[in-house]
Amino acid sequence: MNKEQLLSSEIRKIENRLAARKALFCKVLLKQQDGHIHTAKTCDISIGGMAIIAEFNPPSGHVYALQFSVQPAGEAPHLLQLQAQVMHSILAKDGFRVGLRFVTPDAQAKALIQRFVDS
Repeated sequence: MNKEQLLSSEIRKIENRLAARKALFCKVLLKQQDGHIHTAKTCDISIGGMAIIAEFNPPSGHVYALQFSVQPAGEAPHLLQLQAQVMHSILAKDGFRVGLRFVTPDAQAKALIQRFVDS
């Protein structure tokens, strides 16, 4: 890869992560439309989405109903229920690292996630 291609690749990575992220380590439930529920572990979160480690390889584009908790500093834990779309899934040593994009989160959920990221 030449310098121009490498720079272009790095710029795309930055553009894909415009929102600040923060490490988040908790269990997340992923519910399919047919009612089947998967369990995974969270890695990080932003107001736009989150990364998880899953034992299964979810198809790109698939939408799940998520349930997980966040706890901004000085606050009690808050349970969030959001829709998220699979953007990518990569085989990792401990499962599949999955990038999820939140689908139309409401203002209250965005504000809560932002308080967590900022804390």
